[in-house]
Amino acid sequence: MAPRRESSFDTLPVAGKVLILIVLLAVVFALFYVSIYGSLSDDLTSAKQEHQRLQTQLQTASQRQQRYLEITQELASREALDRQNKRILPISPEIPAFLADINRISELSGVSLMQIEPKPTETAKLYTRAPVSVKANAAFFQLAKLTYNMSRVDRVVSLENIKIDKPSVGANGEVTLDTSFLATTFFRPEPTGSAAQPKTAGGK
Repeated sequence: MAPRRESSFDTLPVAGKVLILIVLLAVVFALFYVSIYGSLSDDLTSAKQEHQRLQTQLQTASQRQQRYLEITQELASREALDRQNKRILPISPEIPAFLADINRISELSGVSLMQIEPKPTETAKLYTRAPVSVKANAAFFQLAKLTYNMSRVDRVVSLENIKIDKPSVGANGEVTLDTSFLATTFFRPEPTGSAAQPKTAGGK
């Protein structure tokens, strides 16, 4: 029977065997690193990129929300200012309301109205005048109070062509005066061409 031949690995010294074992372990570790850690590294990089993308979207959405709030607040301020402007200079004469104001303020001031008569409107470039002729009887301080109270109404009002005559003494010794004046209010003119309506195909 032929003797068993020893392998090359068996004939290697101990140091060589240890070196080969280290090389094998290094190869296994390298394969593990590439297959496991490399994949985790790629996943981590993708996660970081996705996080950055979401952060950018969140920042953009926050900026848009802030801009929306600013526009909303600006719009609310403009609407409040427009409502105030419409009270000061309405888009229609609102004569019944103006006559009611004159009656209310005259009564509050102690002025006796003898005549109140709306006059034709007078159109200017930027506004239209709506005068009301007023004749009244009152003491001087009551007329002053009327003037003061008329200046406190929301809409623009001017008192013009004030005439005072015929003082008379009442039973209580109070001096009253007959007075006449124009109480004029204003409103915005109609936009050019807004009144024209398009005709239908039948010409109706």
